[in-house]
Amino acid sequence: MCGHPGCIFPGTDPSLAEVADFSALGAARAHAGSTGRLQLAAPVVLAGQRVHDPDTSGRCDAALGRDGAVAELVRLRTEGHIGEVSIGCWSLEHTRRMLRSCPAGTFGSVMLAGRWNLLDQSGYELLLECQQRGVRVHNASIFASGLLAGGTTYQNKEAPPEILSRAQQWSALAAEYGTTLAAVALHFALLPEVVELVAIGMRSSAEVEQNVALLEKCIDPRLWRDAQSQGLLPPNIALPAVPRE
Repeated sequence: MCGHPGCIFPGTDPSLAEVADFSALGAARAHAGSTGRLQLAAPVVLAGQRVHDPDTSGRCDAALGRDGAVAELVRLRTEGHIGEVSIGCWSLEHTRRMLRSCPAGTFGSVMLAGRWNLLDQSGYELLLECQQRGVRVHNASIFASGLLAGGTTYQNKEAPPEILSRAQQWSALAAEYGTTLAAVALHFALLPEVVELVAIGMRSSAEVEQNVALLEKCIDPRLWRDAQSQGLLPPNIALPAVPRE
């Protein structure tokens, strides 16, 4: 609940209530709100619009129904009001359901949050499925909500000891290769071919510049092999080839 303990936006007015509307009308209202806030001259064409957090069976049912959000977003795309229809979700189960319940070409991209970073690679099979379906991936929470970028939180809570230990192992490995934990985290997030972009929260122009600088760093591909041999990455994931010396 907004502004209550555990809320990721603790400064929010507690009297406000979250509205999760996955109906066609809800999608239409969201689109109208977005175009209105942009204050641009008509016609306004948005790059895309996501069905965000369909992370329960009930939300999926509503979004996928005849009068659901997906049908409305497809209509908006067909009429030229948005460029693509997307999904944004933490839940692998419900992301798969959304993809598999709709005709090919319904979704242009998936925003996958917290399921492909140095501490969690549970989204690997979904990445492969997206690649097979021609659906691009926008990778979010690549710093695990802060821990991999110098913070202490993991999945929006204080990191437990076992996760802290794993992050420290990654940091030590990064140091062995003359780089930083944050640089390794950013480059790992972009390793899969299907990942089109990463989404990073930044509060200042300085943080933007810092992240751009991280992108310009080179990561020795042997680092990923060492991570695998140390048990930091599962043995089944594909990694960049190591050049012959």
